[in-house]
Amino acid sequence: MASINFNKIYSRFFSKVEAFDFLYEEVSAEALAAHMSEWIAATLSHPHIRKLFKTIEVNDEDGTITYEMNYEMDEYSDKQFLINVMAYGMVRAWLEPKVRSITNIVMNFGTSDAKLKRLLSFWFAALGNRVVYSF
Repeated sequence: MASINFNKIYSRFFSKVEAFDFLYEEVSAEALAAHMSEWIAATLSHPHIRKLFKTIEVNDEDGTITYEMNYEMDEYSDKQFLINVMAYGMVRAWLEPKVRSITNIVMNFGTSDAKLKRLLSFWFAALGNRVVYSF
């Protein structure tokens, strides 16, 4: 069985987001690690992700994911695939509360601005949300 260190997933996650909120907010290293561990767990909890693996074990103590793929290619490709899937899942989990807050702002202040509508459409598309909202 192959394994991947969380740090490889984290570095791929940070390369996909402009995480200025991590830089400018007073976020402790422990709190950030807890959030990121939760985002990994949230990604692995999706049935579409879980069905890719014969077995998968997450060890938070040493920061590794040990897995065996259902359809294996080669070890390098499988690792890169898993790192990318996990990083995109973490991006999705990171964006979800931001989209909710934008939605709440729109509901409180109105929806007449076309730019705001386009922004919301972008965020919902980024999350894979297929719900149609009419303004």
